[in-house]
Amino acid sequence: MFLDELNKADDYLLRKLNQFVQKGRLNDYVLPSNWIIVAAGNRPQDRVDIAAMDTSFVQRFRIVNYVPEIGVDPKGNIVSGWAKYAEKTGQVLPELIYYLAADTEQFHYLDTEKEIGIYPTPRSWTDGARSLFSEMERRGYKSWREIPSRKLQSIFHDAVGTAAAAKFVEYLDILRELTDEDMNIVLTDSDRAKKVAKFEKNKRYLYAISHSLLKKAEKDTDVTERDEKVYHVINYIARYGQFEILTWLISMIRSKFPEWKTFDTTNAKTPGYQWRDKGMKIVSDSRKKAGI
Repeated sequence: MFLDELNKADDYLLRKLNQFVQKGRLNDYVLPSNWIIVAAGNRPQDRVDIAAMDTSFVQRFRIVNYVPEIGVDPKGNIVSGWAKYAEKTGQVLPELIYYLAADTEQFHYLDTEKEIGIYPTPRSWTDGARSLFSEMERRGYKSWREIPSRKLQSIFHDAVGTAAAAKFVEYLDILRELTDEDMNIVLTDSDRAKKVAKFEKNKRYLYAISHSLLKKAEKDTDVTERDEKVYHVINYIARYGQFEILTWLISMIRSKFPEWKTFDTTNAKTPGYQWRDKGMKIVSDSRKKAGI
């Protein structure tokens, strides 16, 4: 039996629940055997309408501070937890998911001294992401890149606090160094496309920019033209010399584009094959350079 927001109940109800939790009885009602009571609530310092609970009552529970796992594995795959949920909503930037995966202290910061009123939690990051999504829909923006940094900081400040918002927007500002125009060049002429030095220093930038590039490629319904763009994404990311990222990228491509799943020489006559062939050769050459 789940009792949500337990410490928002009034004193009368809490006294009744004390008996219920201790003996499984509430007036004439008896909790059936093999049932357990689970309760949830916020810390008293987090909300003005929450009071500290009686010690004898609290001690009847095993207290757990629950923080969901972020759910991004060491290879950069979104496999479970908050990241899987965030991806499914369609309202959370992939850039945010990989930012938090690389800096888990920012994912959930529990301020035990309550020095600040707003701090980052999985819920507050989700709230900030949804506020950004609403802002983009309201203004007809196709990308967060159309929103000034100051406005982005304001949106996330209200959700996760000043310090966390500033760090995230600083991360987005580095991603801005590869502009929308630059990304369009990546998709058509990856050898000539601009490299960003800061991307080489932290793989989370390459994860995020790969997502953005594949999202652009997905919009093309012509298989040959789409596969050409995907090839250019592979070629561009390969220029950074990060074999781990390239391996993850191929896994991501195969999950998004059916024609890449069963790639082999038997489908040489299918549309886009020449680009898939060139893309996989880049991966093969990179594997040899990595000694694999």
